[in-house]
Amino acid sequence: MPVYQARIRIFERGLVAIFGTEKDQSLDELALCLTETLARLERLESICDRTLYTAASAYTFAAHAAHKGGTNPTQLNETLSQASMDAYRRQLEAARAQK
Repeated sequence: MPVYQARIRIFERGLVAIFGTEKDQSLDELALCLTETLARLERLESICDRTLYTAASAYTFAAHAAHKGGTNPTQLNETLSQASMDAYRRQLEAARAQK
């Protein structure tokens, strides 16, 4: 079985798992739901891209500034890693507090 046929079967089975096999649901409803899901995924992808770009820019800026000062690269990476993990933990705790 070609890869594209396998993917179509997986997609169809996923739709059946999500929406069931009820005959009263029209294909238009399924298409609308799929379109909404794809739009949400596109927004999520955009957010992830911006987040990654921001993180990479911040790291590059910090590394460049530290290298100008003659900092040891290994020590720099450890310091930046620790700072990023601290920031991640703070954001995680803030997200949990909002629930």
